[in-house]
Amino acid sequence: MIRVPITNPKALSLAAVAGLAAWKASNFAVDPTHITEAIIAATGGAAVPHNPPSNPGVQPESHIITPYVNNVE
Repeated sequence: MIRVPITNPKALSLAAVAGLAAWKASNFAVDPTHITEAIIAATGGAAVPHNPPSNPGVQPESHIITPYVNNVE
């Protein structure tokens, strides 16, 4: 399932850019095949995760524990 966060401005702008880029690649053709490709590109662009590392839900890399590096005494 593809989740499209319609309240996220980054997701909407990426969707718009991806859709317009795909449509421009077809010289703005209006046949159903090229319109469908632009819609699929826009959906894919909106589905890209937009969680920055500063988001509290994302832990920094310091939480990774490796048995060889962190346990050396």
